[in-house]
Amino acid sequence: MPSFVILTITLFLFAANSVLCRLALANGYIDAGGFTLLRCMFGFMCLYWLLRRRQTTHSGASATLSHQGSVWLPGIALFAYAAGFSYAYLALDAGMGALILFAMVQVTLFVITLCQRLWPNRLELLGIAIAFSGLLYLLWPSTGEEGKPSSDWAILLMAIAGAAWGIYTWLGKCQTDALVATYNSFKVASVCCLLLLPWVAWSEISWQGVLLAVASGALASGIGYNLWYGLLPRLGALQAGLYQLSVPVLSAALGIVFLAEQLTTQFVIATILVLAGIGISQVFRRT
Repeated sequence: MPSFVILTITLFLFAANSVLCRLALANGYIDAGGFTLLRCMFGFMCLYWLLRRRQTTHSGASATLSHQGSVWLPGIALFAYAAGFSYAYLALDAGMGALILFAMVQVTLFVITLCQRLWPNRLELLGIAIAFSGLLYLLWPSTGEEGKPSSDWAILLMAIAGAAWGIYTWLGKCQTDALVATYNSFKVASVCCLLLLPWVAWSEISWQGVLLAVASGALASGIGYNLWYGLLPRLGALQAGLYQLSVPVLSAALGIVFLAEQLTTQFVIATILVLAGIGISQVFRRT
């Protein structure tokens, strides 16, 4: 399958995660802690099943795990992303949450790239600046928008989630086996999710919430992140981050269809700026 097709599917699955999480939480089908726990656990189980199906021999799952380097840092980063992501969506729309998330991903990857002295050219910087002007415009206080008193902490949590996902993305560039690496990360993240047990509202978990968590964990996360880790060795850090900035557009479109969220002029303008920045950076990026 061509890389472009895999990338398109992966980005669509990323967008689906935002919609599935927002749908589950906005309707009260499940609490944020329970959604995070079930999402990571079902992602882990899906990846374990895929590993078993691969029918490896001497380089199978149990033998390969010890050759993947440290699994704790990617797993902890994945947990930090998943937890911040879920709790932030208690107050954010699907499209806005995704834009904050992946803009922060780009910031994180940009900083890591600079620390490694991999300097982008001027036109790449121009594209990045335009993309972030769209984010700043979206987050700029607008008149007549009340009723979201908790948005400040939600934005902070989503920014933390974005930084964690940026680190997880960067670490994926060094992996030689995408499936095993993703399996390891979900295994560690599932263990970390046990920290959330005291705060899980078990009485609020409905069958709809469980189904949405399964879809998010097994399909959008387990399979989606495995595809992403398979693509990362072929992508530059800034390129990986910029591609992900297209996810908010998909998330907003899905949010309008499935969550009846409003498409505001502010979001449209912000989206145009973000996509224009991506386009400029990709056309003139240093190969």
